[in-house]
Amino acid sequence: MGQLSEPPLVRVVVYLELPALEDLELLVRYRRGGSTRSAIVREAISWLRAREAAWLIRAKRQEQVRARRAAEDARALASARADRDRIAVEQLVDQAIAIAREAD
Repeated sequence: MGQLSEPPLVRVVVYLELPALEDLELLVRYRRGGSTRSAIVREAISWLRAREAAWLIRAKRQEQVRARRAAEDARALASARADRDRIAVEQLVDQAIAIAREAD
C-alpha cells in the first residue's frame, strides 16, 4: 500500500484587523499554548471549514426530515380519504339495501 501524502499547500492571504488577530492569538494560546500566527490562522480556517460542513450536514438532515414528514402527512391524508370513501360506499350500499327491502 502506498503512503498517504500530505495535501498540497495553497497560499492564502488573509486580511484581518489587528485586534481580531490578537484576540484569536490570545484565545488559541490560552487553549493550547504557543503557536505561530500562521498556525493560528490555519487552525481558525479549519474551524470555519468544520463549522460550515456541520451546518451543511444539519441542513441536509433537516430537509430529509421535512421531506419524510411531508410524505407521512400525505400518506395519512390519503389513508383518511380512503377510509372516508370506504365508509361512504358502505353507507351507500346500506341505503340501497334498505330501499330494496322496502320495495319487497
